[in-house]
Amino acid sequence: MMRTSILLFTLLGACKSDNGVSYVKDYGGVYESTLSGRACDANSGRWLEGAVVYTHIVNDADELIDTIETYSAADGTWSLEELRGDQTYTVYVQYGNEIVDMFNVEVPDNAEVQVPTPACGADLGRVAVITGNYDDWEGVLAEVGVTNYQLVDGLTGDELGQFLSGSDNLAEFGALFFAGGHIEEDVIYDTNGSDTAGVVTAVRTAIRDYVSNGGFVYASDWSYDVIELCWPDRIDFLGDDEEPDGAQLGEPDTVRADIMDADMAESVGSDRVDVSFDLDTWPVIESVDDAVTVFQRADEVGYRQGTEQRTQSNAPLLVSFSPDDGQVVFSSWRVAANLEGRGPNVLRYVLDK
Repeated sequence: MMRTSILLFTLLGACKSDNGVSYVKDYGGVYESTLSGRACDANSGRWLEGAVVYTHIVNDADELIDTIETYSAADGTWSLEELRGDQTYTVYVQYGNEIVDMFNVEVPDNAEVQVPTPACGADLGRVAVITGNYDDWEGVLAEVGVTNYQLVDGLTGDELGQFLSGSDNLAEFGALFFAGGHIEEDVIYDTNGSDTAGVVTAVRTAIRDYVSNGGFVYASDWSYDVIELCWPDRIDFLGDDEEPDGAQLGEPDTVRADIMDADMAESVGSDRVDVSFDLDTWPVIESVDDAVTVFQRADEVGYRQGTEQRTQSNAPLLVSFSPDDGQVVFSSWRVAANLEGRGPNVLRYVLDK
């Protein structure tokens, strides 16, 4: 509160001395318009929580009527209410002692004006999204300001196999995102010997080479087989490593996760976050190799094996590792289900690493 008081005092003083503005209580009109937006730190590419967002109401005689202010929420959203309509407002976004954004907005009478969402995401270049049934990477990337992407049909096996097995195809992209629920049989694994063309081997080799040469791969939830089968020694998933989908035993729940990385905790604004597992099952991680960074860990998660209810202690939920020049990120949770509150800042942090 001290930060805001100093800020407003300074602004009011400047107006009076530089512009000859005097303060009056009111000058009529209807104060029923609302202005909303999101606060972004362009330097770190994250939504800002606790930024002071404010604007001045000034009449035609340069008399200062009022200063309206608010604070941005955990996801950067803010709303200035009870504004006088039919005016152009200069909006300031301040974080700490720095003005991080300033812009003019026309606000009509009795209107709810939404400021266009600023670009606030990692610079990944052109990215490819492998579509699937369970995660909505299109919506997720839009949430963090990544717009330069191409969709690859993950529900047509031939198309997916052709794309992933071609090293030249993958080299065109700065990142690959795998949504859970894409086709895996005869693409990522072959359980019945039907892959006579050797697509599975070619796909695994191409993905590994892509990452080794500097590529970025993010797989979420049910797409964990991509990680397990391409880099089997990095993450130990529950169950038989040779059995496709064998680790998908986690029970639906919302768990409290500790953020293990201090820099992430500072960027996110908390060292604990709620993680939602909203599907019927999800892949449980037992442990990771020493070369793997654990960003999130839960003290305990529940899973069901047959009819027996069990628990996994110290379960990693969000991890990353770097084979050669590239990076691999895996989240055991569905990303689209975790975009409330601090969720976007968690995602943005790993995309910026």
